[in-house]
Amino acid sequence: MGSLFLAGAACGAVNIWLGEGRGLIVLALVAVGNLLIASTGLLALAATGITTGMALWLAWFIGVAIALLAIAVPSVAGLADEPSPMPSSLRRYFRIHLAVVLPVGVAMFVFPLWAQPIWPWAMAPVNIRLLGAFFLGAALISFWSQRQASWHTVLPTLALYAVFASAATVASLIHFGLFEPGRLITWLFFALYIFVATGGWYFLTRYPARA
Repeated sequence: MGSLFLAGAACGAVNIWLGEGRGLIVLALVAVGNLLIASTGLLALAATGITTGMALWLAWFIGVAIALLAIAVPSVAGLADEPSPMPSSLRRYFRIHLAVVLPVGVAMFVFPLWAQPIWPWAMAPVNIRLLGAFFLGAALISFWSQRQASWHTVLPTLALYAVFASAATVASLIHFGLFEPGRLITWLFFALYIFVATGGWYFLTRYPARA
């Protein structure tokens, strides 16, 4: 969760640095992701009941989603596309990411018990569904990103991905004892996060915000 908050801060910082409204649309997509995360809590209410912690959880993610939508949606109305076209390699990066996280996200969110083996360590079904919500949110962002005409528009997304995947990789290495090195899924997990982090940092440095 800490990785997610750091990534959100990086995304917001790049939006401020750019000083351009179109990139703010990614904040609206993050808001949808927050609503997906909140939905995992709603689906778990039958088992957990409405506790103080759950109420605070729902209030936080739903409140943040509403705030992000209030900021992002009015800011992108009537904006023209930037003249700098998105390179094909960047578009491929988003498409590869989408092709991986979409099916995994659907499986983990909709069928958490069935999807348990595709995660490197054992978790409760509600946590599997929570991670599925993260993946579905990321899939939505990558789907939107690969359809954009300008790389200026997706720089906040690249910051989001680079920081999140880097922090998540470091955290996973710190807690490597949770993993089983003999399982293929362990190395696929690290391959995905290293791919996302490396690609995010590469494109951030290769395609600066100002030409």
